[in-house]
Amino acid sequence: MLRMSWGSTLAWTPYGRLVASDGSWSYQFTSRDLRLAIPMMAGESRNIYDQFAQLATMSNRLYWTRDLRVVRRDGYVLPKPHTFADMILAYSSVIGPWFRTHGDERTISRRRDLLEANPEDFDPATVSLATEFMTGQLYEVRAFQGLVHFAECDFGRAEHGEPTMKISNCFWKASGWPRDLFIVPTKEEGSSVLLPLGLGIGGVAAYLALSGKLGPLLSD
Repeated sequence: MLRMSWGSTLAWTPYGRLVASDGSWSYQFTSRDLRLAIPMMAGESRNIYDQFAQLATMSNRLYWTRDLRVVRRDGYVLPKPHTFADMILAYSSVIGPWFRTHGDERTISRRRDLLEANPEDFDPATVSLATEFMTGQLYEVRAFQGLVHFAECDFGRAEHGEPTMKISNCFWKASGWPRDLFIVPTKEEGSSVLLPLGLGIGGVAAYLALSGKLGPLLSD
């Protein structure tokens, strides 16, 4: 079987946008965003709903820090405007540049393997989820509104207190997040986001299953 390369997976993807529900902000997804989101998701959790929350959290975080000076742990200052990929590299403890050289040999090797893996080396559901999120076929849900932090629960509680949500990781909402604001993935040409906004965490699984969003992206 011919191995799928990143080039063939990313090249023809019809990337969508993130938009603020109040119309004040938007962001165009790129192939670099997708290329880094997949290993982040795979390395942070094997739970598909946790991975969905990670995408929402990084989207919210991109909006929340849009006007802020963001410095990665390795000292690199992110240029403005920030990108989704920038958020991943600044935040993810599994593929961020600083973390790739810190830890025991086994951990460093695992982080390197995540970045060097081909698309078919990942769970097809993870690849499909990231792709459909970034092409506007999966939307933000009400349960993820305002989440801007996630971490292993015991570690995160020490810094952020009790979490807003717990899946495999724990997730925290930004203090002061506007009550009616959502950051929503949408297609380039625009699409309705009203129905998915009504879903709570209990509806995530049903929405994904009924709409077929967790089917494999890659085929033989």
